[in-house]
Amino acid sequence: MQTPKRWWLAGAVLFALQVFLLWDNFTLSMRGINLQDEAIYINLGRMLASEGQFPALAQNPLVAALYAILYLFHAQNPLWMNALASWGHFLNFSLLWWGTFAAGLNLQKIEQRMGQKTEEQTTGIFPVWAAVAALFIFPITTDILINSSDALFAGLSALAFGQVLRFYENPQPRHLAWASALLGLSALTRNDGLVIFGLFTLALLAHQTIFRLHTRANWLAVLLPFALIVGGYQVAYGFLTGNFRPGTTERSYAAFQQGQYFIYEQDYLKNAQCGQNPLKCAVADAHALYGTPEENNASVFRAILRNPSAYQARLLKQLSALPEMLYTMFGKRTAPLLLFFAPLGILALIKKRRFGLFLLASPWVLYLGTYFLTFFRPGYFQLSFFVPYLLTALGAVYFVQSFAHPKAVWAWSALLGGGILWFWLSDSNLVYVFFVLALLLLFTWLLFFTRAGEGKGLLLLLTLGILLARTYQPPSLQNPAQNAEEQGILLLTEQFPAGTLIMAGAPGAAWAARMDIVDANDFSSAASAQELREQLLQSQVQAIWVDSTLTTMNRHIWALVEPGMEQGWYETLYSARNSSVLVLRITPLP
Repeated sequence: MQTPKRWWLAGAVLFALQVFLLWDNFTLSMRGINLQDEAIYINLGRMLASEGQFPALAQNPLVAALYAILYLFHAQNPLWMNALASWGHFLNFSLLWWGTFAAGLNLQKIEQRMGQKTEEQTTGIFPVWAAVAALFIFPITTDILINSSDALFAGLSALAFGQVLRFYENPQPRHLAWASALLGLSALTRNDGLVIFGLFTLALLAHQTIFRLHTRANWLAVLLPFALIVGGYQVAYGFLTGNFRPGTTERSYAAFQQGQYFIYEQDYLKNAQCGQNPLKCAVADAHALYGTPEENNASVFRAILRNPSAYQARLLKQLSALPEMLYTMFGKRTAPLLLFFAPLGILALIKKRRFGLFLLASPWVLYLGTYFLTFFRPGYFQLSFFVPYLLTALGAVYFVQSFAHPKAVWAWSALLGGGILWFWLSDSNLVYVFFVLALLLLFTWLLFFTRAGEGKGLLLLLTLGILLARTYQPPSLQNPAQNAEEQGILLLTEQFPAGTLIMAGAPGAAWAARMDIVDANDFSSAASAQELREQLLQSQVQAIWVDSTLTTMNRHIWALVEPGMEQGWYETLYSARNSSVLVLRITPLP
């Protein structure tokens, strides 16, 4: 079933429109770059391109490869990190956008082939356009960009999911092969791809057994591309480096330890007593509760079995925080739309008996459970954003199409009116839920009185969503080289040779100046300002980069740097934004 060219053209126009509206997300200053995770991946790309340092499988090598290619075009640019981050955001956003668009098209083909309205009978209201509306309304596709590994993985995962939808509609091995290859690439982007592939293999086995679709070609299509991509990289990496260990177990255990931060940050007494970066303190807390990686042989399950009561307390706190986290993740003003329409999308699939689709789609939801074992943060639950987006799209279409039956107006009015009354009488602080329900009630009667039909009805619904969504800003024409951080980075490159050791709270700025970073937390043992200075000199650190990551996330170190500035031990080479950005040269001992 071919997709009309006009739909692709319409998609291209809408994509260009959203890029224009979100332009500032693709022209980044250092303040818009994640100076921890994103900077790490960008620098891995620089090291791959300039020194041939190949990252292990656990270090997300495909992200490094992307930035390595981009670095080749910007190696002589003094603000190369700005350029790579900007291009990375644009390319990842494009992948996220078109991955969702393609999945929407394939979901649409399912609806057509399974007995819904034919293309000639429709007014153009299909899941694909409602999915595009979700891209405009909900903030995840820009929020996720601050971590390039998350964004690239989510884009590849969306494309793989689209191929699974295509296979459900037209069970040909080529769709499984594409899904397998895309999951293989996603596994080189995040280790989550390994988990999804394992779950998908089980889901496919169940699907093929239930519907009697087993063929040798299907299983070759599933297993071979993934094995060639992931196994091929691991073998090549092993021969190039002499290290055949993928590092995935160690990476998972490190995430498990860092996951203690979710509990630790809520314990302000512990936080005050630790005297280190809070994340480092959380890892130390995990050591005390569960043992060290060596004691547990880097096994998360072994660690949990050492202290199941501590993990149970951690899990309960995570579960209690999940509803608010998910609500915030989809935007406080727009999440009520998703909470209303996504269940309708599920209902629509159940009414149409799309149970095989539920089975094949389940891996993209079930794998998120692994984050209750490791590191619990909102960004991880954004990785399968396209699933709730598509469910919301189906629910919106179902809602609009239901008005073909006059009784639906009264049914929706009763449901929405009851919700409004409940939120009003309960004095709930979820004010946006109240207003969304009220607007949907007005929309229901507007649709009824105007007899707008499906096309105009969904257009009105889209307008409602965009009114609730974020405020778009006009494109900025500011030159990032004039910003405080960029000026400090340029000064570093002028004052110090490449590779100079710089102490900082986060590595981004030092790497942007092509310096080597020494984590401020490495000097946590210093008991006085003088001892800190001596340790810095012994470590051959020549300068200190000061920004909010040092002054807020490493307050214990900053409290020792400030007295040294008063003593003249650190020469201020650069100061900007009310001294919130500083470059300090460490003066030698007399």
